[in-house]
Amino acid sequence: MIQFNCDGSLSTTTKWIIKNCTSTSCSFEIILNEKVMTTFSELYIPSRTLAYGVYQLTLTVTMIDSPSLKASSSVYVRITATGITANLVQLGTSMVTRGDQQDLLLDPGTFSVDPDEDTFDATKWKYTYYCRIYDLYNFPNIQGILLSIDDSRIDPYNPSCLSYRSGNGTGLIFGNLTSSPNSSLTVLGGSLQLNQIYQFMVYMENGKNSSIQATGYVLVTIEITHPQLIAVGMFISILNDGFHHVEETATEDQQMLSYMLKKFLNWTHLRRPNVEEIYELQDSRMRSQYADPIENFPDKIDQLLEAIDRIYIDQKKELLKLKRAGV
Repeated sequence: MIQFNCDGSLSTTTKWIIKNCTSTSCSFEIILNEKVMTTFSELYIPSRTLAYGVYQLTLTVTMIDSPSLKASSSVYVRITATGITANLVQLGTSMVTRGDQQDLLLDPGTFSVDPDEDTFDATKWKYTYYCRIYDLYNFPNIQGILLSIDDSRIDPYNPSCLSYRSGNGTGLIFGNLTSSPNSSLTVLGGSLQLNQIYQFMVYMENGKNSSIQATGYVLVTIEITHPQLIAVGMFISILNDGFHHVEETATEDQQMLSYMLKKFLNWTHLRRPNVEEIYELQDSRMRSQYADPIENFPDKIDQLLEAIDRIYIDQKKELLKLKRAGV
């Protein structure tokens, strides 16, 4: 009869050992940060702990009462670079809107993301930009080879994005030419056609390893720069001067502050005038015909703003008619 003596403890200890491997052997043991626990049955290694390469991870289980009784098992892990996220605009926004006279800044050197690093190093990459009129044409190319946005050659079937294009890439300014060449691109205002949607693409290639690549896209809608915004800026400037004047003068000037704020809210349609204010406005215009020119100034401002508003609305109507007519 066989009898087993099980009075001894069956407790075990576990230990992970990590070694860096070369093409011939795995002999160099890696000493990890003390926060990485290597005495549990499971091993958790935070990101960015191990450099790129091949590692041997060995788990050894040992009997406490009989240290000679042990068993080991290994696994091999390759750490590779995580693909970067190429962002042409901040936060990787997929679509933006610009006025026809506004400059468009595309800056993948600043807004791209490298998950393996705390910050993106723009100097490690080469940048090439492409553009097409979205939903109407493909990216300009010759026999399947894409033409960059600054290429002077012309694809007769897929026109360039730029309204005024010449061999020197008029309308384009490449930034950071010293530290990280072409890591940003500015398309000058007036270079893109009104009421069009453009798709910009950046192709990024690692300077040391051409097999590491990334591509980013953004859609850009071009709209008319509203003349009303100029009037708003002018009126805000007037309000700002008025606010400073009120702060520096007597309390009765609070009426001036209240007046300017009320007029601004009414004109921007952030507030609708009540019935009493409408009657008051009509009455003041009637009295203004016989009033002193200085006292007449607020009403003249109101008339100017209303005229600008009418011009803006008329322009929008005309643009809508032209668009429907296919012009």
